[in-house]
Amino acid sequence: MASRKAKHMHLNIALQGGGAHGAFTYGALDRLLETETLVIDTVSGTSAGAVNAVALASGYATGGADGARASLEAIWAAIADGGRTYGGSLNPFAAGLRGMEAFSGGSMARFSAAFSPYEFNPLDINPLRAVLSDHIDFDAVRSGEINLAIAATDVETGIARIFEKHEITPEVILASACLPAVSKAVEIDGRHYWDGGFSANPDLLSFARLGKTQDTLLILISPLSDPLLPRSPQEIAAAAARMTFNQPLLRDLWLIDAVRTTKGLTLRPASQLERLAKQRFHVIDAGTHTSDLGPETKMIPDRNMIDALRNAGREEAEAWLDENARHVGWQETADFPSRLRPASKTKVDA
Repeated sequence: MASRKAKHMHLNIALQGGGAHGAFTYGALDRLLETETLVIDTVSGTSAGAVNAVALASGYATGGADGARASLEAIWAAIADGGRTYGGSLNPFAAGLRGMEAFSGGSMARFSAAFSPYEFNPLDINPLRAVLSDHIDFDAVRSGEINLAIAATDVETGIARIFEKHEITPEVILASACLPAVSKAVEIDGRHYWDGGFSANPDLLSFARLGKTQDTLLILISPLSDPLLPRSPQEIAAAAARMTFNQPLLRDLWLIDAVRTTKGLTLRPASQLERLAKQRFHVIDAGTHTSDLGPETKMIPDRNMIDALRNAGREEAEAWLDENARHVGWQETADFPSRLRPASKTKVDA
């Protein structure tokens, strides 16, 4: 019997945000890019996922898969290097993502409750800008073959703005990673934007509009559920943050599931909803590696943690390739419907 394995593995890739935990995504992409049969169509990314997306697209445009791996390695080395290169104690990711601690009840939460970034950072210093400038070729990103969908949240409306490949600039990536507790809203064409995680984390709907392939690999950073009941102020705040930033993704998955399962629904053959319903989803999940990490670690790109998460990402990608690569182009391997339905029991820690 002839093998059903496709000659080329065509994939869209969706990259969730998660601060320094995005090193897991770096590792997963690094391993995937070693696969000679991989063909990347469209990459959707938010916040740290947006940084990974442009690093991938920039390197791929100038040096193919090896160039993409080198670009990802360079930008994460710069992130790990932190203040030694970019502005003393201001770490490139911490400056843009330190607001995550505001959800954990830490000292930054108390500070940001009393001061806004318009007061304590009037010059809007953001070392992430320097990291992007030094390591991303934005002209190559805009002219490259990989489509991009980068999410930021319109401050006035709360609606996701999805920036496509030809629109990508450093400001777009800064907007996608702009947490309002520590960074001024990023202005683009007269509109102001905050972190895309508030509205699309990451956006899945664009694959129906931009992508040509019907297989999408979602690289998850934040666990979609946590069976333990939060009790301390820090645990409660962290759980609220997880729910807030996962909600846009769950909304997209719920919509896809609803379109697939609604009986009697008639769609135009070329409609975006039909193309969305036909997407085959696959997932690489960092949950087992990030669930025990405190929310404050998202803003501390410790070299040891980055290396550990990168290695974990490579291992999970290797396992996914071994088990599921043969199904790409044929059938979905992610079981999202079971995650969208309420569990009958909830585990509570004693």
